[in-house]
Amino acid sequence: MRRFIGLAFLVSSCGVEAPQLGTREEGLTICDGGQCFACNGNMSTQQPADGRYVMTTFGGGSDTQSVACGGRLADGMWYYAADRQRFGCGTHLKVENPANGACVILQVADAGPDICVEQAAAKPVLDVSPLASQHLFGTSGSGWSDGRIVHVTVTSEATLGPCPAPPPPPVDASTPPTTADASMPDAGTDASTPPPQNPDAGVSHEPNPGTPADYRVSGGCSVAF
Repeated sequence: MRRFIGLAFLVSSCGVEAPQLGTREEGLTICDGGQCFACNGNMSTQQPADGRYVMTTFGGGSDTQSVACGGRLADGMWYYAADRQRFGCGTHLKVENPANGACVILQVADAGPDICVEQAAAKPVLDVSPLASQHLFGTSGSGWSDGRIVHVTVTSEATLGPCPAPPPPPVDASTPPTTADASMPDAGTDASTPPPQNPDAGVSHEPNPGTPADYRVSGGCSVAF
């Protein structure tokens, strides 16, 4: 089930009132900048070599709808994407915002968009849930004319939602931790030079009892020191 969400002018091939959210793109004509592209239900299966897509959103609120892969509705309350024709139903995609590094894991649940949308965007388009857009760009709604670029790769990650944090780098067990060696002298100390000694160490300053007292004569008197 397809729909169009964007900021371009959208008119029917019969010239009647422009359709609202939740309608099919088939039978419509998208016009932007004076150039128009007819929507005829065809979808591209080509995957860009650089993995870059313009991101759009669908589902939720009045745009809640069934999906081509069956199962849960595109109700805006889980992490889903379209592009079944490129990746296949149930495939998990790692979708990243290259500008800020934000990343989500989405499950392919629907087909599309119509090739007319990609012609107007001049780039492949990935249609995702509002939850994914909120995490990647801080806004729950996005059209092809907003030009929000995401990088897409297929992943084996099973859990949908924000990408798990990367594991810490491994510890090299072959390299023992560095410890201080108590036997090594401090930097700048010459181990071959003994420490300075106190010159007075071991010297007694008491008078030697075997040595005569020093006598001096003062004023005709003998004075012993």
